[in-house]
Amino acid sequence: MYWIIGVVVVVVLAVNSWWRRSIARNYEQLIEEITQRRSGGIVEVTVAPRKRKKYVNPRNTSSAHTVLWFTDEGFPIDFSYTKKREHAENIRFILTAVVQDASGNVYLYGHARNSKGEQAIDVTAIAPRVKLPMYKVLSLSELLETVCGIRLRYT
Repeated sequence: MYWIIGVVVVVVLAVNSWWRRSIARNYEQLIEEITQRRSGGIVEVTVAPRKRKKYVNPRNTSSAHTVLWFTDEGFPIDFSYTKKREHAENIRFILTAVVQDASGNVYLYGHARNSKGEQAIDVTAIAPRVKLPMYKVLSLSELLETVCGIRLRYT
């Protein structure tokens, strides 16, 4: 009886391992494709400092935005995000663009994986670590540098 349970556990672990490796391979191919399509090298962007520690910077909607990076298919990431006066919330996000306004605020544009409504999330409100769907944890700056070709400098 115990050997049947042991065989089932081994089979389940083998399938899980194969499934995670296939996700990692697909994700690495997506990163490679996006990196190859990116023109130029690394762009250095200065991010406006947070004006107050508790709240995100006010958005400058009166000026034109500069698109720093854009993709059609989107790039899935998971991160923790703190909205104004609320606790941190975990978001599963499809990144489609990185935009900067005239005040120096940098935003990640995209949508949550469970909805199609577009969101703009301030970079200063995001936790410093993001998680890729292949269960790899990276720093936000490393992700933006690798995938988008953007190096953030906080003043």
